[in-house]
Formats: sequence, C-alpha cells, structure tokens
Amino acid sequence: MTEESEAEGRRSTRYLIRVPVQVGFGEHVLALQSQNVSFDGIFVRCGALPKVGTEVSVRMRLPFGFGDVALTGNVVHVILPSNAVGRVPGMGIGWGPDQEPTRERWRGFVEKLVACYEALDTAAMVKLVDDIGVDVRYNVRREFALKVRFRDVDSLSAVYTRDISVGGIFLMTDEVFSVGQLLELDVVHPRTGASFPVRGAIRWQGEKSARPGVGVELIEMNEAQRDAFWKFVSNGDIGPLR
Repeated sequence: MTEESEAEGRRSTRYLIRVPVQVGFGEHVLALQSQNVSFDGIFVRCGALPKVGTEVSVRMRLPFGFGDVALTGNVVHVILPSNAVGRVPGMGIGWGPDQEPTRERWRGFVEKLVACYEALDTAAMVKLVDDIGVDVRYNVRREFALKVRFRDVDSLSAVYTRDISVGGIFLMTDEVFSVGQLLELDVVHPRTGASFPVRGAIRWQGEKSARPGVGVELIEMNEAQRDAFWKFVSNGDIGPLR
C-alpha cells in the first residue's frame, strides 16, 4: 500500500466516540448523540431521519479541550430504524467545503482521537467496549474497493465492497437478499490478487451514498482470524489461518 493510499484510508476510517450533538435541518433542531467520526464527517444516532442530500447544521463541544464547533454539511447516507438489523440507525453527515478555521480544529480533535486509538494494544482494544457492548474495532470502518466472489450464489460472479471493518462489509449490489441469509465469500485483494475466505450473514439491505447494497456481518471467526483478516485488508497478506 502506498503512502498516499495509506493516508487516504486513514482519513476515511471512522472512530467510535459518543458525544452530545445538536443537528438542525429545516425547522427542526434535534439533540442527538454521535456514533463515530472521521476527518470528513460524523455519523449521528437518530430515528427521525432527513433525506440523503439534505443540508444540515451541526453544533457540538469537542472533547480534549478543542471547544465548541458549528459546522454545516449534507446527509450522505442514512440507516433507517426499519432497516437497521445489526446496525445503529442514524445519518452520516459529510462536511461542506472550506469552513476554516473550524475544520482545522475538527481535524485536530480527530487526530487526538486517532492517537488515543493507536496507543492501545490489542488487549486494551478488546476491552474497550461502548455503552451498548459493541467491540470498538467493529465500528472502525475503512473505505476499500475489494472484489468479493460468492461461492454459493450461482447467479452472482463478483461484487465490490464500499467499506469494510473487522466485523463486517458493505457490498454494492442490486441483488435482493433476505435478512439473515448466510453467504460463503472470497474477499480478493486488488493489489496482490490473494483471496480470504469468510462466512457472512446479511444484516440489512439499503443504500449508502445513494448506492444500493447489503450490510454483511462476518461470522464464525475467532480473534486470530479477525486479526488476520484485517491484516489482509490492509496489505494483502493472507497469512496463516487458525
């Protein structure tokens, strides 16, 4: 992986953090809570969701002493409560252009959060669980375009991921699946051509950034296999499977 692609992957990685957030759109102002953040936006837990593309304002007090910020952006994807099996319902907001120097403070806040995550060893990361008991690593998602081959669906040869985490992947596809349906998959790395076999369960079907697809939870993997999978995603080294 090149330095440029590593930097881009780091920018698109989302980091779990829960802080109060005030979101305004139209005549509505909602007191909500964040689920995760990235350098370019925020995902907010919410049941009453505006449409994708809606312009919103966001106000929040940043941790680590970065103070109050007010930013504007657009809703880039939503997870509806009716379609949130295995996921947190809410909306992903991408920040609009410019907005300096506020964006500079936002970047400083995320850099500090990244440093906190990177300082944790594996044992500490496993123990770091949020208030609903979700392993933090499962919420750290990175945007990767990886080919995925279906080993047990004859009508599909391959699809591509939009984002991926230790705990699951989003597959871009127009095909209709059933929630709970089990899939045998081979994830193919674009640089090395190596493949990593996984088993998944469909947890939701909908859209991300106006692209249809399905959210797949990776199942029946022990800690060593999950660590090997994340290493494979990061650099294409399949390594030993135990």
